[in-house]
Amino acid sequence: MVAVYNAAWKRLHPGPALVLGVLIGLSLLPVLKSLFGSQLFGCTCATLAPTRRNSTAQSAIGAQGPSGPFSSFIYPTWPDSELSPAEFIPAPPKNKKQAVNEAVLWGYVPALDPRGLQRGLLQHGDPARMRRALHKLLSGEKVVVAAVGGSITVGRGSATQGTDIDTDWPSYLDQFHAWLRAAFPASQPQLFNKAQSGSTSNIFDACAEAMVPKDADIVVVEFAMNDGTNVDCARDGSGTVPARASFERLLRKLQALPNRPAVIVLNAYSFIRGSVGSYLKNAENEMAIIAAYYGLPTLSVRAAVFHQMLRNQHGYRVDRVRTENQEAGSDADELFLFDISHPYGPTGHRFMAELLIGLTQLTAGSLQAHALQDSEHTVAEESLPPPVIPGNYDKRAASCSMSRNFEDVVVEKKGFKWVNERPDAKTENDEKWGWIGGKPGDYVVLGLDSRSSGDGAGAGASVEDMLLPVLNNRAYAILDSYNHLRGPVTAPVNVTAVLKGIPDAEAGAEEEKKNADAGTRSQVLIGHLASYEGMGQAEVECVSGCECETTVLDGWWERHASLQVMHTVMVSEHPKCRIKLTITDKSSGEGQAAGHKIKLMAALVLAGTTTEGLSKPGRLSNIAH
Repeated sequence: MVAVYNAAWKRLHPGPALVLGVLIGLSLLPVLKSLFGSQLFGCTCATLAPTRRNSTAQSAIGAQGPSGPFSSFIYPTWPDSELSPAEFIPAPPKNKKQAVNEAVLWGYVPALDPRGLQRGLLQHGDPARMRRALHKLLSGEKVVVAAVGGSITVGRGSATQGTDIDTDWPSYLDQFHAWLRAAFPASQPQLFNKAQSGSTSNIFDACAEAMVPKDADIVVVEFAMNDGTNVDCARDGSGTVPARASFERLLRKLQALPNRPAVIVLNAYSFIRGSVGSYLKNAENEMAIIAAYYGLPTLSVRAAVFHQMLRNQHGYRVDRVRTENQEAGSDADELFLFDISHPYGPTGHRFMAELLIGLTQLTAGSLQAHALQDSEHTVAEESLPPPVIPGNYDKRAASCSMSRNFEDVVVEKKGFKWVNERPDAKTENDEKWGWIGGKPGDYVVLGLDSRSSGDGAGAGASVEDMLLPVLNNRAYAILDSYNHLRGPVTAPVNVTAVLKGIPDAEAGAEEEKKNADAGTRSQVLIGHLASYEGMGQAEVECVSGCECETTVLDGWWERHASLQVMHTVMVSEHPKCRIKLTITDKSSGEGQAAGHKIKLMAALVLAGTTTEGLSKPGRLSNIAH
């Protein structure tokens, strides 16, 4: 019988024989596996997939297949939308010596649409700084997380804001922090939330060093809602809407902190506030460009949820807001917005937390695939490039008086009172202290040391700094030659001469002379409330010690938002500078919008600058030349 079989096999053509052999081998594979075990025949590729999940995550996922890194946002894992905060936010681990709780790190399933979550991870940026921070978390080392932003980061619309809300879901930042502490028990990351309601990046630009912990490893930056769109800037004539320049200066300061932290730009979004239903008219357009220039990871709520909002899906509904529908029987988790500006705890805030969690998972997975390299520390320590907005160097504040610390800056007053307009605030960040006056003739006198402290951490000429004006001017010359305005530029730039301080023939002596004539005057930034109703004007003048031109502080604008903004006064340096603000009988508002209220909230002293226009409203195109 064997002989007959062998003879038949020899008569087969080599091709069919090979196919038949493969089929026989595949049919025997299950038997061989059962006899010798699956490890002998398993895939030899390295896997990052942990083998366990916590019970909550397991029940939420159901039978969705084996767990693994990124399974919560790369594979379609539609979650149970009825999870409670207690189920979403893991309990503190009992074993705090454990570096990583993989069941929490990988076992979490988001409520955010998985495709939307991937869109929301808008820019991964240069990963070196984020990988360094995650390496510390994975190693159980101390990690400090800080955040700057407005009322969304304070927690408005969530349980973090206080007891006057119908949800147990905390703010996106508190949700993210709780998840971090559960996922990385040994590290037990600390959170310092430095956000202030009604603030813009202009305020934090001035006071970053005084407000953000110097040992921060991760800093979340949220200002897309408060910094205003180009439409807002064009419509407002008060000169108080901060330009993108302050946002860039803030990013530079944060990146220059001692630990060289990972700076994450998180852009919130409201379908209603601003240009209703517009994807294009949003401050984050330019913010994302600036963040990309510095290689910063950028997360976009707009990119993550806009398509779902257009369909008015459950959890993303924008046809109503929660504050107006608490008694209407609507489900707690169907509306995205708490009011026209702030996300709601179980939806909008949760989705923002999930963007941060998704970025963290992505980075942790990359570290398991490729260990942190020494070269990444070198990359993180690199000097910053020149500002993307020409001349927009960051400046340190010689003094920074905000919130409760601002009370003692006023050395003389008439009619003004020191008031907290949010007395029921749960946190100091959510309080609204300020000196308030409401009648023409009311005044305050600010007592300041107007001597500046010099340039900030990002200043100091590098090779790129010195070459930039030369190359810019040469580029214009080349463009002119193509337009036949003058002959072609043929002489190469003498780099050696430029680095020695010898200006290139095309470097622009007129601009250099302008900079030299600017003097050593300091900037005094007076923080005040800007709103759309009942606001007035105040005359600003130097009355003792320092000198300055008289200007008008205008508290009214058309934007339907109430925010703290900055009025800039260029003053001479003096240890006892006295600046008087007197309410006038004028208002930019008309009818019911008119009024005389002036609220002062901060006073900052910065080093002088020759780029005064950068602190005024405008677009990048206005200052690119």
